[in-house]
Amino acid sequence: MNRRRMYFSTTDYIIYGLAIWGVLVSLISNPFTLLLPILLIGGLFAYNRYLGNRARSSGYRPSGSARPSASRYEEARKKSKTVPFRVIPGNKDSEDEPPRYH
Repeated sequence: MNRRRMYFSTTDYIIYGLAIWGVLVSLISNPFTLLLPILLIGGLFAYNRYLGNRARSSGYRPSGSARPSASRYEEARKKSKTVPFRVIPGNKDSEDEPPRYH
C-alpha cells in the first residue's frame, strides 16, 4: 500500500506544542476541569462501540425505492424529444448604433 509521509510545518509544531502545554498546565492546576470532556468523549466512544452496532445489525437496510431503476431512465429518454439547436438570424447594421429595444 502506498502511504504518504506526513510532514509538519513549523506552525504545526508550535500549535501542537501550545496545545500540549495547555493541557498539562490545566491538569496540574485543576485536574477536574478535564473530567467533563473526558467523560463525554468516553461516553460517545462507548455508545458507538457497544450500542451503535445494534442499529447496524438489526436488519436495517435502505429501501430500494429510494433509487430509481434503470428502466425509469430509459422511459424518460424515450419520451424526451431531441430539438435541434436553432440560431436566430440577427440583423445588426453597424456596431456604433445603440440597441433598438431595451
